[in-house]
Amino acid sequence: MKYSEYSKFDQTTTSLIAKGTSGDTGVYRIGNRYQANDNDPLLFGYAGLSNYVSQQPTEVTDFLSTLGYYQKHTWKRWSNYNNGSTLSMDRLLGVKYSYGNTSGEYSSQINRINASMGGDNNILNVPVATGISVVKQGKGYITKDKEAFPVAFRVNGTNIAGSLVANYDTMHDPFSVQNNLWNRLYPDSLMFQHQLVQQTDSKGVYSVLVSSSGNAYMYIPTTRGIDPKSVDVYVNGKKVSQLFVNDTENGIVYLGHFDKGQRVNVSFGNHGSKTDKGGNVENTPIVVTENNTVYERAYRLMASAGVSKQQVKDAQITFSTDAHFVKGNVVITVPYDSHWAAYVDGKKVTTSRALGELMAVNVSQGAHRIVLRYNVPGLKLGIAMAIVGLALIVGFESISMYRRHRENNHK
Repeated sequence: MKYSEYSKFDQTTTSLIAKGTSGDTGVYRIGNRYQANDNDPLLFGYAGLSNYVSQQPTEVTDFLSTLGYYQKHTWKRWSNYNNGSTLSMDRLLGVKYSYGNTSGEYSSQINRINASMGGDNNILNVPVATGISVVKQGKGYITKDKEAFPVAFRVNGTNIAGSLVANYDTMHDPFSVQNNLWNRLYPDSLMFQHQLVQQTDSKGVYSVLVSSSGNAYMYIPTTRGIDPKSVDVYVNGKKVSQLFVNDTENGIVYLGHFDKGQRVNVSFGNHGSKTDKGGNVENTPIVVTENNTVYERAYRLMASAGVSKQQVKDAQITFSTDAHFVKGNVVITVPYDSHWAAYVDGKKVTTSRALGELMAVNVSQGAHRIVLRYNVPGLKLGIAMAIVGLALIVGFESISMYRRHRENNHK
């Protein structure tokens, strides 16, 4: 890696994020469609879904895998935005912005920097929905979604406890999991409609006659523990994505927006071959369309249900409920951890696990101020041990100085 390449990567990304998020003082997450490593959010100072930390609980990586952000095949998988899941899932987790770059040369440059598990995708293929806009800067772009959920919101459903799946597997259907999740939040809803996928006479070509209009997504089930072959994805002859390149272990792929009655042909080419022929996938893809009307209703009902003044600073999350707030559970879209302490109007309350791996607090009717603080495990013990250790060092040094002083006086 050359310093000049890394410097360009840093400057290009920093200016792109600054341009896209200018003037936004709210609480949000950012997704990335290219990266140098999993800690890019830390490097560029934003809240993301990607991070690389050896202490990350298995439950967190399994949770994001279950939701289709990636396929977890090996021990080396950490959390990663990886081009995103479905639009409604990104929105629920507060991903308001996502950035990328359509330059093939820039993509190659990032690979030279270090793109292991990068999920790099230099194709501008953005889901269609109300509230989404795109800001471009050269070959770079950043999307803004005005209808992304806040970090804390009141849920309409009451059945939010328990896991989404018993055990994660790369063969599972992430759209059924997401339907389960949305049905818990917004009962009697069907966010995703499964489409009938038929393999044509052509090897590796699958055909779908769309039965319901909306954004279409695909997931390819694979055998866990066996790295899938890298392929390029084509929709009606046009390349829309690439899969399983550089250990990316991709999950859900956005295919495009289609109307009911349209014919969609999905084919696969060997990665880099510039043709939609020759690429094979292990199993028949799962294809769905997304019901944006269901999302709009859920968003209007939950995202503005009397929870406001949200702030995230260091290890503390604060928000308020207003006089019209109806008693119920407020979900906070951060991973559940028993070391979070919650306070409502200064009184400590319990937190609970929600929707698999998120956190929830039950709040009574009316106006309240809620504060959540994260207590680092072992911090108090560590400080106490440090103080004791320092005291012992000072004590031993004092005794040593006293002995030397006595010895010198006796000479």
